[in-house]
Amino acid sequence: MAGFRAERIHLVREDFNANGTGRTDGIDRRFSPLSGRLGITWEAHPGLHLYAQYGTSADVASNTSNIFLLRAAQDFDLAKRRQWEIGMKHRFWQSRGFVTFAWYDIERRNLLSRIAADRVSNIGRQSADGLELAAGAKLSASWRVSAQFAHTRARYDLYRDTSTEA
Repeated sequence: MAGFRAERIHLVREDFNANGTGRTDGIDRRFSPLSGRLGITWEAHPGLHLYAQYGTSADVASNTSNIFLLRAAQDFDLAKRRQWEIGMKHRFWQSRGFVTFAWYDIERRNLLSRIAADRVSNIGRQSADGLELAAGAKLSASWRVSAQFAHTRARYDLYRDTSTEA
């Protein structure tokens, strides 16, 4: 499985004074991000499926909470993400039982963060990795049992105030 995405984003923020007249400190920016996804699944044995996937994306959404603090001349880019995941799903006991496992790694770059009451900055990079495990079984027509476990390690890999750099 594969997918490719080409976008054209026109981001406009118009600012107005208290009396309703327009100000000149709005934002009018255009972005043309490219992103994609590639994945594979394989039925290694009846009922046992293995998969792997890699994907990228770009968006304004992670920056929208801070978009109103951006100055018109401030340079910023879209937040970019890359993610990979591998996993398996196994059905057994005539498909009444299952076990799933997934291991993933996500990285986001170009994140905006508030650094003062009226200022934001591109603070760098954030990542998360972890694993998920689930198992369950249908014991009878009215009884099911299941359990899930997830562990995520999220962190800032790079956090800096770029607004003070020369």
